[in-house]
Amino acid sequence: MKKFTKILAVLAAMTTLTVSAVPVHAEGETAAEVSENGLISDFDVIQKGLENFFETNGIKANVFLVRAVADNIPKYVEVTYFYDRDKAAADRFIEEQHYDTSVIKLSSDTDEGACMTAEILNPIFEEKGIAAYVYDVNTGYPDTLEGKAHVFYYDDALLPSLKKIVAENAYDPDIAEYVKGEKGNGDKVSDIFEIKRLLDDYLRENGYINTVRFENKAFDPRDNRPTGDALKVHLNIMDYSKMYNMHLKKEYIQPDAAKSFIEQANIDENALDIEVYDMSKNLFIKPNPNADRGDANEDGDVNVRDCAFIAKKLAKGKGSELPEKADFNLDDNVDVRDAAALARALASTVIP
Repeated sequence: MKKFTKILAVLAAMTTLTVSAVPVHAEGETAAEVSENGLISDFDVIQKGLENFFETNGIKANVFLVRAVADNIPKYVEVTYFYDRDKAAADRFIEEQHYDTSVIKLSSDTDEGACMTAEILNPIFEEKGIAAYVYDVNTGYPDTLEGKAHVFYYDDALLPSLKKIVAENAYDPDIAEYVKGEKGNGDKVSDIFEIKRLLDDYLRENGYINTVRFENKAFDPRDNRPTGDALKVHLNIMDYSKMYNMHLKKEYIQPDAAKSFIEQANIDENALDIEVYDMSKNLFIKPNPNADRGDANEDGDVNVRDCAFIAKKLAKGKGSELPEKADFNLDDNVDVRDAAALARALASTVIP
């Protein structure tokens, strides 16, 4: 929701920016505007210069021009970087080009950098069959990760291989923080990678469409940082047992079936994070061809992450990449109103 909040804040706070600038004219052309202090303050020149610099140097950053809503006058050029090391490069370039920093706003989103790192590394670990997983703001909490991508593993023998993969594939290897987990005691299956495999296989073989993912919800109370053994296997269960929608009962695993399989497979429940939703409390549930409306990130679930996904894409100027199902309010436009409408529906548990 961070990006969504940011969009609303920008819209609410926009006012006209007064820049004292003196146009400098060269023979046959008009030079970029410069401020009274001799620095370049031309919004277009600064925006294009920064975009070209980042693209040329392979730096992952977003650049966009923020305008006042009332009169569409440019306010400032906003630069969002995702890795701490890139800020220094941006600062040097701005200084070398004599850009006026009063019309440039630098902001960081290192949690997004952690997300991008996870998106790169997790498929590699899965493809290679390595029992490791990178968790980020999608599996933890943004305010506690401090821009780090946590690489979770059990076996110390894996550590050299993990560091090698990170070094060869991550944009910034320094963003990785290695967290060793501890398996539970006893004869129950407590390895989260094995548990996820067992659940995935069971759901697929029985035709259920539930999704299983890793999620981290436990933190050390002393410093509010993730604990090594906190990464769990998360399963959402939609309980339709009190309803007459028989097709939904067949599509989603029900509590009794899930409990029976967990006992049969001898899975350690301490390694599970199961959320059961009593769908009979939602009076609007019915067979609906638009049941996936709002699933902007297309992960099979409609939840707060879809609000954040919509806001993030819009903030980056990539609204055209959002699927039709992101049009939650059905006004044939995908914009910030859809994120707001979905957030309200989720808060009231009313998803039409």
